[in-house]
Amino acid sequence: MQNERNARLSVADDLLARWGDINRIQLPGGQISEPLADPDTTEDEMTAEVINSLNQQNREIAHLHWSEGMAPSDIAEATTVHRNIVRREIAFIRDLIASKVLS
Repeated sequence: MQNERNARLSVADDLLARWGDINRIQLPGGQISEPLADPDTTEDEMTAEVINSLNQQNREIAHLHWSEGMAPSDIAEATTVHRNIVRREIAFIRDLIASKVLS
């Protein structure tokens, strides 16, 4: 059971990395831009939908982490969000992608 969960989280990491590569531009108001290229898979489309359904703070964290490659400590310095909260929200987003996209 734990191995299955770890495998799903690994795939979720891959999907989020691919989303980050496609979505480099963040629009005003925290909305993530449409992909610069057509998504390769339904999973890519679903990942983008899940990210866009997040609140503004979590969209910004996702953008900074997966599109800009920032570490949680760097995100905390760039925003008003504490580093532990940033880590928790990154884990939440990974879990959300694993459950919503890979179910």
